[in-house]
Amino acid sequence: MKKLGLFTTTLIAASMLALFGCNDSAKETTTVAQATPLKNAVMKVAFNQPANHPEFIALEKFSDKLSEATKGNFYFEIFPNELLGSQQNSIELVQNGTIPFSIVAGSLLENWNEEFKVFSLPYVFKDFKHLKSIVTNKDIVGDLYKSLEQQNITVLCAFYTGSRSIYTKKGIQILTPNDLKGLKLRTIQSESMVNMFKATGVKAIPMNQGDVYSSLLAGTIDAAENNEVTYLALKLNEVAPIYNNTRHLIMPDFLIVNTNYLNSLPESVRKFFDENINDLIENEFNLYDESIQKAREEAKEKGVTFVDPNIEEFKVIANKYVEEILQTDSAKKLYEVIQKSYVEEIPTELDKVENSDTTSNEETKMNTETESEVQAESATTDTDAKDADVKDTKAKEQ
Repeated sequence: MKKLGLFTTTLIAASMLALFGCNDSAKETTTVAQATPLKNAVMKVAFNQPANHPEFIALEKFSDKLSEATKGNFYFEIFPNELLGSQQNSIELVQNGTIPFSIVAGSLLENWNEEFKVFSLPYVFKDFKHLKSIVTNKDIVGDLYKSLEQQNITVLCAFYTGSRSIYTKKGIQILTPNDLKGLKLRTIQSESMVNMFKATGVKAIPMNQGDVYSSLLAGTIDAAENNEVTYLALKLNEVAPIYNNTRHLIMPDFLIVNTNYLNSLPESVRKFFDENINDLIENEFNLYDESIQKAREEAKEKGVTFVDPNIEEFKVIANKYVEEILQTDSAKKLYEVIQKSYVEEIPTELDKVENSDTTSNEETKMNTETESEVQAESATTDTDAKDADVKDTKAKEQ
């Protein structure tokens, strides 16, 4: 079980009191820890992205529905831009009951249960549909989501965050894994992420998202990796104007809650979560999918260069890494289940745009080929008809 030191806990609690003041919020903190049944509550959520982010928008809409269903007694108050601390810190804040909810990167939970490493493996999910089919299947993730409850953390659901790719400073393009050697690259605070990039010869540097912009500007790092939406929302294009489409990771974010707090909620509120959580997931997935292409278009307008590396070369390295990282039988089984569950790809908004030119060219080619075939068949038919007429004429003459 992951525990907090006395000094850390005291410091965090003091910070929260300074932020919220000695008012009802402080009373709520005591309530969370004691799991006393709640009659009403403003449910605080830590979030590290801005308020225009798809996850924020989707959760806000969910909150409105919850407020309406409970006549204004229960709703979320989302604190964006790491106002309640980094994602790593917010997990600990949720665990000790200082705040009830947080949205965190999937890879961070591997520090609490190694099976979550599977969700942070490169190219583990094939596409948008594949991820959703897994994270909404209780037979696959139900026990995993509850596996942290002895540590006072429950995973409510997973969110889509697009495909992560590597963005670099001016003059640095990534076409093959060899181009990564020697680069100083920021990763999230995850052992598997750090080790994955070290396998390519990168100097991987774990770092909070809030420090990335200044580190790129100062030259502390040469590159970082994230999805297009976050890349643009945090204006990282200003200091790293090259976006290399490695698409090495489709990793979900998780909405987590303090387990005691969840159990303290009225049955009607918990029932609302059970009945509406899939709607929240569906809305967030769709919002994010739509936002990806919008972000890419806006980034191009702002001068970002998009580079298409040889992804197959990255996959070769990734496959070797997967074999090394999966140590437990349960993690290997989960990985196998995810791989076998993949049926077919469906195009996301990004895929639709990127494939449109190819599709048009293929359709044109097919149309041309079809026309040629028709013409050839027509010519053959005409020739056959003429030959038949000649034969008939000769037969009559004979």
